[in-house]
Amino acid sequence: MQRGGMPNVPMQTPAGISMFPGEQLRLSRRWAERRFADLVHFNELAQGGHFAAMEKPAELVADARATFRSLAPA
Repeated sequence: MQRGGMPNVPMQTPAGISMFPGEQLRLSRRWAERRFADLVHFNELAQGGHFAAMEKPAELVADARATFRSLAPA
């Protein structure tokens, strides 16, 4: 572990990130690609924030589906 509790190596677990503009913590795709070895989905949405499930539920569900769709066998 690095100082601050962050791992030294990227996580191997498949990951998807939905970045809403109103989030207090903004993650860049570049950061996410370094942190997650298997980043299967990354999307920056036009609206929404910390409470995306209440503010933009359809967009959040669409991103979750896109993440899981990319994990399904072809």
